[in-house]
Amino acid sequence: MQRQYESLSEGKGWVEVAKAPEKTLDIEKPIIPPDKKTLEKHIRADASDIDALHFALEFENDAYNLYRKAARETTDSAGQAMYEWLTQQELDHFNLLMLNYDSLATSGHWLGLQDQ
Repeated sequence: MQRQYESLSEGKGWVEVAKAPEKTLDIEKPIIPPDKKTLEKHIRADASDIDALHFALEFENDAYNLYRKAARETTDSAGQAMYEWLTQQELDHFNLLMLNYDSLATSGHWLGLQDQ
């Protein structure tokens, strides 16, 4: 996204998804803002794994809807392709979380941890 933002800010247009180079991940930068009050408002200190998964599912759903809306509204084909790619990533994340949610709710175990 940073590369897209920089390209658009410089008036160069969208970077095509297939041509977007891999960027090194900054592991110091949190995905959720580090505002403790905001997080505590959404996830209590005594929250269960199911509660945390429910929060994550909502987060992914919001991101999915944001990118889906942007894909429908952009007229630039490269921009639309980027938003569609991002939408698919959020859907994949949602589906993985939902599989774990279902597993935890039905068996009491995270996926792949039944024998541990």
